[in-house]
Formats: sequence, C-alpha cells, structure tokens
Amino acid sequence: MQDDYQTMMLIMKHKIILSIIMVLLFSTALHSQNAHIFTMNSAIALAQEQSPDALIAKNTFRGQFWNYRSFQATKLPQMSLSAWAPSYIREIKEFTQFDETTNTLTTKFYDLNTLGISGSLNIRQQIGFSGGSVTLSSVLQRIGNIFTDTTEIYYAANPIINIGITQPLFKYNAYKWAKQIEPMKYEEARRTYLESMERIAEKSVTEFFSLLSAQIDLQIAQKNMAAYDTLFTLSKGRYQMGKIPETDLLQIELQLLQATSNVENCKINYDNQLIKFKSFLRLQDKLPVTLIPPQTESYILLDVEEVLQKAISNSSTSLSLQRRMIEAKSALDKSKMDGRFDATLSASYGLNATKNILYDAYRYPKDRQEVILGLSIPIYDWGVARGNIKMAESNLELIQTQVEQEELDLMQDIYIKVARFNMQQQQITIAAKSDTIAQKSYTLTQQRYMAGKEVTFLDINNAQVQSDNALKNYYNVMMNYWRSYYELRRLTLFDWEHRTALYIDEKIMLY
Repeated sequence: MQDDYQTMMLIMKHKIILSIIMVLLFSTALHSQNAHIFTMNSAIALAQEQSPDALIAKNTFRGQFWNYRSFQATKLPQMSLSAWAPSYIREIKEFTQFDETTNTLTTKFYDLNTLGISGSLNIRQQIGFSGGSVTLSSVLQRIGNIFTDTTEIYYAANPIINIGITQPLFKYNAYKWAKQIEPMKYEEARRTYLESMERIAEKSVTEFFSLLSAQIDLQIAQKNMAAYDTLFTLSKGRYQMGKIPETDLLQIELQLLQATSNVENCKINYDNQLIKFKSFLRLQDKLPVTLIPPQTESYILLDVEEVLQKAISNSSTSLSLQRRMIEAKSALDKSKMDGRFDATLSASYGLNATKNILYDAYRYPKDRQEVILGLSIPIYDWGVARGNIKMAESNLELIQTQVEQEELDLMQDIYIKVARFNMQQQQITIAAKSDTIAQKSYTLTQQRYMAGKEVTFLDINNAQVQSDNALKNYYNVMMNYWRSYYELRRLTLFDWEHRTALYIDEKIMLY
C-alpha cells in the first residue's frame, strides 16, 4: 500500500509539473506570440531533418545510393556510338595483287592521301559469371583518295550486325566478386545512414537535457534567491526582536548575495546552452525556446540475447566484417590469377562489303569470321607472383583474426550496455522518489523556520541543497536512460518501444 501511495504521489507530481509547464507556455505565447516549443521527440525529429550532421549523413548515403545504381546499370547492355570525322592519312602503301595474264603476284607502291569518315554503333553486354563480354556492332566507313587526278571513293560497311565474344579463360573475374561486394557496400551504407540518424538522436537527447538542466538551474536559482530574500526580511525582524543572533542574520544575508550572483551565472550558462541548442537544430531566429520534459510512465526491459541477435543481423558493423572477409578472399584470388598462365578466346561473325557506291556496299555483303586464341605465358618474374600470393594469404589470416576479435568485443559491449540500460528503470524510480522526499523536506523545514520553531539556518541550507541536487539528479538519470535507449537502437537498428525494425525511405535520395 505504501508503494502504491508513493507511486500515486509520483504520478500526481508529474501531472502538476506538466500543468505548470503548460501554464508557462500559454503565458509565453500571450507575450511573444511566437516561440519554439520542443518536446524531446520533436527536437530529435527536427535534428534528424535539418541538423548539419543529418545533412552530411544524407549526402553521404546519397553518393553511395547512386554509386550502387551505377553498378546495377553495368549489368544491362551498354550502347555507344563512335565516329571519326574526318580522318586524314598520307602514306606510301604497298599493294600486292595477282596478275592473271602472268599468273604471278605483283607488288606496287602508291602514294596515298586519304580522307575518311567512319562511324560505328556498338552494344556490349558483360557476362558476369564468366568475366567475358558479348558485343554487337555495325560499322560504316567512307574513304577517298584525294590530291589525285581522279578522286576515288570507297564505302566499307558491316551492314548486318557483327557479333563478337571475348572470354578470358584463366583471368581474375573482377565482376564476379563485385556482384557480391557492391550490394554489401550499399546495404552497409544504408545501415550506416540509419545509425547516423540514431547517433543524432543521442546527441539531441544530450543537447535537449543540457538546455533543460540549464533552464532548471536558472529556475532553482531564481526560486532560491526569492526564498532567501523572504528569509532575510523575516530574519531582520527576528534579529531586531532579539530572537536570533547576528551571525544567523549575516549568514542568511550572505546566502542571499550568493543566490543573487548564482542567478546571473545561471543566466549566462542558460544563454550559452540556448545558443548551442539552436545551432545544433539550425534555428537562426531569435524566438524564445521552451522545453517540455519527457514524461516516462512505462519503461522497457531488454533481453540481452535478443539484443545481441538484432545487433549481429542488423548492424553495419557485422556486415562490414563479412564484407572485409570477402574482399580479402577477392584479393587472394586476384593475386593467384595475375602473373600466371592466361588465355583469351575471341570470336566474331558478321558480314562486310566494300564498294564505290554506298547502296551497293549494303547489297552484296560477304561473310566475315574471326577466331583468335591469345596466350600469355610468364617465364620468370623473380618471385613477384608468389610474393603477392603470400601477402594476400597473410592479409586474409590477419582479417580473420581481427573479425573474430571485433565480434567478441561487440558481444561484450552489448552485454554491458543492456545491463546498464535495464538498471535505468530502478535508477529513475529512486531518483523520482528522492526528489519528492527532498522537496517535501525542504518545504517543511522552511515552514518550521518561518513559524519560529527550533530550526537553524544550517538545517534550511542543507534541505535546500538536497532538494536542488535531487531535482538535478532526476533529470540527469532521465537523460542517461534516453541516451542509452537510442544507443541500443543504433547498435541494433531496432525500435524497441514499438518492436519494429528501423527503415529508410530511399525516395528521399532521388531529390
């Protein structure tokens, strides 16, 4: 029953505080017409939308988004149009032809001055699983021999699309590895963006409670100054009546002076925190800011195993560890393939023709086939290839060790953070009750002193200090709770309050 009564009193206290805040907000609106009113959640939302950190995170992810879009486009056929207009060549060229009258080959040399125009339409498709490529092309050339008595013009054409294929047989297939790595890079960038948003939420909580604490410090200082002013006025009357010694009067006057000075210091600190808060949210006006403290009526308890599972499956850190392993394996594969025996098979089929009239160049084409097997056989490289392989193997082992250690560190970090977070519920309850008790104790002590009962100035001072510290501690514990909550959201990319995974609307990257 006693616990229920304390809980009821705590809830009533929160409602009273909220009512007072709403009255203050209404009064502020009457005097200033416009003001910034922030809850913790609204401050987080605005920071994630327009703070400098949010804009940096958004543009960073936007670059990764379009980089991945570009990679996706490489899977599709690439079309290009090439042209040389004009091309001029002057040379002495050898021509060998068969003389049917003498049944012999004759060779003649001609001084050529040619002016040519050519163009080609090409379509290329990469073959991902094999590392080869298929090309489709159509070419047209116009060649004229100038600076002669009679200008001869020829048209050379591939009138029907020429089909060709190039296939490396023993070469490192970069595209095959890129198909694994690039999607992981994009997913890692997406998760990093979400983590940046949660990191902004953590910073927003810090900035919000820093300004709220400065606001509360100023209110406490003003309240204490008013209280000491009342006590000093009352004590002067008692001193004149001989009920208190002069030392008590001097102590209260000293406290009044210190309280007045403290108000000025708190004003400076509040103004400084207000500037930082506005700068963080990019608020460039001079409107006043009013903060509404969060009212937490229910708390979340987390299961450490579930949090760990979410961190492993959702965080960018775990995905980064997987990507680094694949990149190390890719580097090892490349070092094994480079500098070794290699062969490339190229084949093409099409039609071509050469005529003096453009129309004829497309009427009577002839077959054209080509098959080439290219070989590259290293003889001796002084151990370069073997050294590269050993370095890649060593790097793979190093990354494996680093990945195992980082996974272990991640697990330990999650265990500690979840344990600390689950303690916050009890800490908030204790802080709230302590604040209630301290406030009541200070009020009763002050009332007893004013009623002339046996209460020393030291008793009042101690009660006031305990009351102030209890209120500050309550909001400090609240700040730690919410910072821990958003930190765990960042590590797991999971909204534990609503039990949903965090996501990003990729449409925002298009603008």
